[in-house]
Amino acid sequence: MNFDQKIRALNHKRIDFFRALKLKLALILFSPFSRFNEYNSDYYTLVLRMDDKLGDSITATGFLKSLKPRKVIVVACPTTALIYKKLNFIDQVLVAEKGFFSTLILFFKLKHYRYNEIINTSHILNPRVLFLVSWLSSQKKISFGNHSNKLFTDHIQIDFKNEHVTERYKKVLTLLHGSRFGSGVVNLDYHIELDSEVLIQAQNTIDLLRKKSRNIIVLNSFAGARLRNFNQKTTMDIVQKLLKNQDVLVLSIANAGDHQILNSWMMDAGGSSGECFNGRWVHFSNLSSIEMNMALVHSSDLIITPDTAWVHIASALRKKIVAVYREDSKLDDEVNSVIWAPYKTHAQIIFAPSTALNPQDINNVDTNAVVLKAFEMMGLGVVE
Repeated sequence: MNFDQKIRALNHKRIDFFRALKLKLALILFSPFSRFNEYNSDYYTLVLRMDDKLGDSITATGFLKSLKPRKVIVVACPTTALIYKKLNFIDQVLVAEKGFFSTLILFFKLKHYRYNEIINTSHILNPRVLFLVSWLSSQKKISFGNHSNKLFTDHIQIDFKNEHVTERYKKVLTLLHGSRFGSGVVNLDYHIELDSEVLIQAQNTIDLLRKKSRNIIVLNSFAGARLRNFNQKTTMDIVQKLLKNQDVLVLSIANAGDHQILNSWMMDAGGSSGECFNGRWVHFSNLSSIEMNMALVHSSDLIITPDTAWVHIASALRKKIVAVYREDSKLDDEVNSVIWAPYKTHAQIIFAPSTALNPQDINNVDTNAVVLKAFEMMGLGVVE
C-alpha cells in the first residue's frame, strides 16, 4: 500500500468512526420513543429511501409497485425523488432535505398520516431515519439488516455475498403477505418514466448521429470515485478500439462537471470541444441532465459503464450493458458483482483484476475484453 492509499484508508476510518458515533448517539436518544399501533386497512405504507443513491433507489422501484394496492408514501432525497415522482404507482413522494429543521418539518408532514408499515429500504442507517422511525406510529417497522437495533419490529436478513438486491425486497413482501404470498414469485422489474419531450429530443439527437454511423454505443466513464472511474487512458483505449469498426459511433454521457473533463480528453486526442475522431466520438455538454442522459441511453444500442447507477438505469430501460466491476475479494464484506448485477436485461460483466501496483482499480480492466463483448452483443465483427 503506497502513501496515498494509506492516507485514503485513514480518512475512510475517520469518517466511519464519526458516522458510527453519531448513529450510536441517535439510537440511545430515539429508541425509547418508538411507537406502535394496530393494523388498519386505511393506513399508509411509508417507505424511507434517504441515502440519495440513485442506482440503489432504482432497484427498489419494482418493489414499490408490488406494494399496491397499499397506499404508498415515499420519502426520498432530492435526486431520487425526481425519479419516484414520475411513477404513478406511488401515491405521494416527499423530499428529505438535509438539516435538523428540514427533518423536523418533514416529520410534521408525515405525522398527519397513519401507517401500517414503515420500511427503511437502505441497510445504511442515519440519524434522520432513526428520528422519523422512532417518533412515527406504525404496526410494523422494517429494517434491512441492523438486527441488534430494537427500534424496528422486523429485520430482513441480507446476504451481502450471495444475493442480488431484489432478494431482500422479496423477503419484505413475504413478511407482509405471509402465506398469501405463496412461493414469493413476484415481478420486481425496475421502472423509469421519462418525459415525452425529453425522449423526442434525445431520439432526434440519436437519429442525427446515425447518419454518421448505424450503431450508437454509449460510454459512461464516471462512477463518482477515482478508483471506480475510467481514467483518460482507459476511456481512450475503449473508444479507439470501438471506432476500428466504421459502423460504430461512441457517445459519452456525463454530468455538467464531467463534460469539462471529456472536453479536455478530446482536445488532448486532437479533437475539438464536443467531438473527436472525425465526429465519431461525441458528447453534448448542453445535454447533461440525468433525465436527458437516460433518454439518450434509451435511444442508443448499448452502454459500457463501470459499476455505478448506470447499470441499474440501463436495466430499467432494458438496454444491452457491458458492465465493468472491480474483482471481488473473498475477504470483502460485499460482493458488488452479485448484489448490484444488471437485472433482467442482456448484459455482460467484465472484471478488473486487482494488482499489487494498483489494488482495487477499475482501470486494470482488459479493454480488449470490453470491446469484444460489446461487439458480440451487437452482432458486429471485430476489426484487428
